[in-house]
Amino acid sequence: RFQSLLKSYIYTAFYDSRRPGPAYIRIIALLRKAERPALFCHFQSPMSRPASGDIHYLSVVAHHYEMCENHGKEFGGYVISCEVPSEFHHQTPCEVTLTLRSVYSTHKKSKSDITIPIYLMQNPEVRKLDFGICVPPLFGYIPTSTLIDFIEFSMLLGAQHLIFYANQIPREVQKVLHYYEDLGHISVINWNLPVDNQAIWY
Repeated sequence: RFQSLLKSYIYTAFYDSRRPGPAYIRIIALLRKAERPALFCHFQSPMSRPASGDIHYLSVVAHHYEMCENHGKEFGGYVISCEVPSEFHHQTPCEVTLTLRSVYSTHKKSKSDITIPIYLMQNPEVRKLDFGICVPPLFGYIPTSTLIDFIEFSMLLGAQHLIFYANQIPREVQKVLHYYEDLGHISVINWNLPVDNQAIWY
């Protein structure tokens, strides 16, 4: 789900170690184009001892990357990247706290601080797929026959899994998606935008 950070919205975070060198946390965000705040990522140090109350945080500057499909609208999609501190020695942090401050402490929390869990880009326990399809968010009326044709034809072409993002779709469309989700062919992720549809592209 989207969480608000001032006039921005944070969706989710992933651990990305695909390239040689340091790993990164990639955070999917919806930012107001005119107001991209300076953000910082804070990680609980692996040397912390929470049971004793001895908690330290490692802080890094967050960098914004604007997605190309924003078309000059008021809000747009961004990837916020934070380098994972070397103290983690290739271990995956469990969560990241995003703030407007360069230094973070649990004793000085702000209402605008957001702590989100970190997901792995690839779960080694999940079987490897050769062909998957990520469908742009669905909204408005879609004939159920068209949706069924799309799913079935995609699977005939070799797609092993489809991921759908659902935003204000009719009940009949929800039923079709739930049917294929129960079969294990698709995943459906709720995509409830926190901004007016006119303020963002597509």
